[in-house]
Amino acid sequence: LQLYTIHATYSSHVLPVVYILLPGKKQRLYKEMFQQIKNLIPNFDPPNIMIDYERATINEIKQHFPSSNFSGCFFHLCQNVYRAVIRFGLKTVCSENEDFAKQIRSLPALAVLPVPDVFPIFDEIKAQFPAEGEPVLKYFEEYYIGVKGRLSRPRKAAKFDILLWNVNDNTIQGQHRKNNAVEG
Repeated sequence: LQLYTIHATYSSHVLPVVYILLPGKKQRLYKEMFQQIKNLIPNFDPPNIMIDYERATINEIKQHFPSSNFSGCFFHLCQNVYRAVIRFGLKTVCSENEDFAKQIRSLPALAVLPVPDVFPIFDEIKAQFPAEGEPVLKYFEEYYIGVKGRLSRPRKAAKFDILLWNVNDNTIQGQHRKNNAVEG
């Protein structure tokens, strides 16, 4: 089961407005959920939507709210990197080696840079990244940066486009960078 919540901003406060209990995380469930919301609130067309990094959710939100601006949640970006650290057995190294931990934290920190600066700074980070952190670096590159092609070929598309996870504009405009303001 999954508890799905939708929050709205009202008078500078983030409030939960919808709670939905879903039996799973399948795209067809999200499709039905968003269709039911649109049936209940026919003119519901939020200007901005902040989302987690679930492909099925992203696909359905884009279908149901094509005119909305989308951004990924910075908290969940950091959480995804941390989960990669755990998955690759590097949690102990991270907790015992502050320099290593800083290198790991530099990856999600790219999200606050202006978009044109992200790729060159990533290449600098990659050049000095510790060998033992290579699995996390490769994960981040594949999912958020895009793997560079050989020679001078362009990067392959990342799983999540930089315009989704980069929070520089949100930061400058004083908007939220994370959607966990009311999560427990």
